[in-house]
Amino acid sequence: MREAQGIAAMFPMVRIEGIGDWAARAAVADDELPEPAIDEALELVDPAELRRVVSSMAGPYADRWESLTNAAGDVAAAERALLSGAVRIAVDEFRPTSREVIEPLEHGWRAAPGSAVLGLVIPPMLVWSLDEARAAAAAAEGRKAAARVRAVQEVALALATYDHVRRLRALADRLADELPFEGLPAASRALRTACRAVADDLDAAREAAALLLVAYVEQRAAAVSAVRS
Repeated sequence: MREAQGIAAMFPMVRIEGIGDWAARAAVADDELPEPAIDEALELVDPAELRRVVSSMAGPYADRWESLTNAAGDVAAAERALLSGAVRIAVDEFRPTSREVIEPLEHGWRAAPGSAVLGLVIPPMLVWSLDEARAAAAAAEGRKAAARVRAVQEVALALATYDHVRRLRALADRLADELPFEGLPAASRALRTACRAVADDLDAAREAAALLLVAYVEQRAAAVSAVRS
């Protein structure tokens, strides 16, 4: 059940449409969502939409989903866990941006000019799937720093679809709504410029999405290194 609940965090296509307003309120009200709140959210959604969300995993990853449900021994419970995870990640997408993420940009944002600055702020797993990050990491394996970045960017541009751009733009819109950050004028200006570029320019959006995948690969590599050490 824990594996099923974690699917939405690893696969951004597993998203519930139509609970944005509820998720925005829940993101402000609660750090942890109790089960009754999950039930409340799911009751707001048309059953056909819930079936679509389950199919967004069970369709393209049929073998993996069948293996999971067989191990669980209860298809309905596995589906409920997947939907619960989708509600939780929907709320997480509306969480206020941590000031700890923004503060380093106040004096160092010029190292990531233009829309690239979003790669330092937006969580990459909200745009890219775990499988996509693994594919990019495989392409970058054994390369030196600059070549690693280019390899991941090439994978990102090859894999990027309209859905990646749509997800990035939605997240950038929410970030723009938080601006300006008090006491951080330079970072706020840089982020506002980046959010506008992503909204108005497809190439800028694709560039920012590619750099998010770079960030994802590097975060995973750092996590593996930390475990090994």
